[in-house]
Amino acid sequence: MEAVLGPEMDAGREVQAVFVRRPGLLHAFLAAVPGGFGLFGRIMEGRSTVANQLRRPGVRAVTAALTR
Repeated sequence: MEAVLGPEMDAGREVQAVFVRRPGLLHAFLAAVPGGFGLFGRIMEGRSTVANQLRRPGVRAVTAALTR
C-alpha cells in the first residue's frame, strides 16, 4: 500500500504546503499560466495525479519556488 499511495501522499503534502503558504498565488498561477487550469482539470478528473505532475521539471521548479 505504501508503494502505491506513498508517493501520492507525499506529493499532496507538498502541494498543500504551497497552498497553505500562498493560496492566492497558487490560484493565480493555475489561472494565468497556459495549461495551468487544464492541469488542474486532469488531476481532478483522474487522468493524471499530483505525483505524476511533480515529476515534471517545470512543475517541480514552480512548487519548490513557491515553498520558499
